[in-house]
Amino acid sequence: MTVRSNIVDVELIYQHQTERGLCVRSDENSKVDVWLPLSQVEVDGEKIRGRVITVTGPQSLFEEKE
Repeated sequence: MTVRSNIVDVELIYQHQTERGLCVRSDENSKVDVWLPLSQVEVDGEKIRGRVITVTGPQSLFEEKE
């Protein structure tokens, strides 16, 4: 049996966080906010608006949110 990991690390621009969600942008030129559920991702990096953070989560989630 082969087990494949679908967990990936993605560098994103931090915008905001609530109790249940993480608001990010794909890059510093993007004007589109994307919300990710905190229940599905882990965040590494200093959470300061406009700074790059590393978000770890299922590849399918990132593909769905583009």
